Amino acid sequence: MGKYQLVVQFKHVSSDDFGELVDWEQALADHLAASASIDGHDLGAGEFNLFLFTDNATVTFSHIRVR
Repeated sequence: MGKYQLVVQFKHVSSDDFGELVDWEQALADHLAASASIDGHDLGAGEFNLFLFTDNATVTFSHIRVR
């Protein structure tokens, strides 16, 4: 487990979006396999949170940032 935790949050989502978000989570896990690990997610109150652990938060964030 890395020494930093990042939480990626999507707002204004519903349970209808869950399948798509889990698919994105798996693709991200594959993409970040060498630099971060995904520790799970939660969905509620219109938000989807994805929890990641990494040793280099700046680099990991740059890999997941939406441009």
